[in-house]
Order: sequence, then C-alpha cells, then structure tokens
Amino acid sequence: MVLALVGLAVGLSLPLVLLFIALCVALGVFGFVSSRRYLGRVRSLREQLDAPSGTDPGHFTSAGFPRPPR
Repeated sequence: MVLALVGLAVGLSLPLVLLFIALCVALGVFGFVSSRRYLGRVRSLREQLDAPSGTDPGHFTSAGFPRPPR
C-alpha cells in the first residue's frame, strides 16, 4: 500500500518536475536571445556615437545633435 502511494506520488510529480525544467530552459533561452539583441543594439549605437564625425554614417553628430545640412 505504501509502495503504491509512493509510486503514485512519483508518477504525478515527475511530469510537473519535467514541465518546470522545460519552463526554466525556455525562459533562459528567451532571456539569452533578448539580451544578445539588446547588447547588439547598444553596441551598434555606441559604434555610431564613437565614430569620427566625418565618417559618421548617421544623420546625427557624435554628441547626438542633428547634423546641419551641407
């Protein structure tokens, strides 16, 4: 009887444990991917701001002000 209860408890809790592990893995992958995207955006903005003003491909100066028309 006790063995049957233990088997039932393990049988019911194992899918929940596996579901929890899958949820943790999915959240970790989502966090990793979104942080890589964010860091890529920050890196590209930083490269644009650090570029010399003559080679800056954007419409803004390195200080962030709009570039005057030529």
